[in-house]
Amino acid sequence: MQFDISFTNRKRNLYSLFVLIIVGVGSVKLTAVPEISPIVPFLILISTFLFVISSRLIVKSYFTNIATFTFEKNKIQIVVFNAVKSLQHKEYDLTIDDISSYKITSIGGYDNLIDFTFKMKNEKQFYFSFKLNKSANEFLNFFNQKILDVNQNLDVNDKINLIPSFYATDKALAVFKIATILSFILIISHLILNPKTSYGSILITISYLLHYSLSRKNNIIIYKKLKSGIALDV
Repeated sequence: MQFDISFTNRKRNLYSLFVLIIVGVGSVKLTAVPEISPIVPFLILISTFLFVISSRLIVKSYFTNIATFTFEKNKIQIVVFNAVKSLQHKEYDLTIDDISSYKITSIGGYDNLIDFTFKMKNEKQFYFSFKLNKSANEFLNFFNQKILDVNQNLDVNDKINLIPSFYATDKALAVFKIATILSFILIISHLILNPKTSYGSILITISYLLHYSLSRKNNIIIYKKLKSGIALDV
């Protein structure tokens, strides 16, 4: 069985963090302005659209590769190509028994991104971030079922562990509760001290909390399905 997956590497995360910092600083600076011209929101909308388009082109050109996964009995061959130049630059021949753990994290967002990581017994890690479409969904289900089949013949201490994503842990729930409490305290105190404040920052805070809550819910569902051997759906 063979699957071709278009994915981005870890360098894309650093670029995304850089973009997030720029947007965050810009938002803070904007909300600090007492009076804004009516044309400014329109210009911001156009600039954001152009920025997103250019960012997607940058990600595709510099951070995107294609990985071909070939499964044959207990073996996995991974061949990595450059997505633009179609040049092969990495190849790995692995055995499923040598995998110690794996983790699947739903990032969500516009592209419905999934972070897929698995760790070998020699501590080497493989990381892939890709859009959850039909082919990627079939790949994840096939990989997970392979692991479940192999685990049936292994002792308890030797089984390949499915690690829950951070969002699916109790730590994530604690972070969400603390963030929610602090956010509402800051919002209420800000409204009391400065009633004329921009409501943009408040909406951004609430939307972030909603996104965090939805991410946690999705990751818990994914973890339970994988653990039970229930196929994921797009």
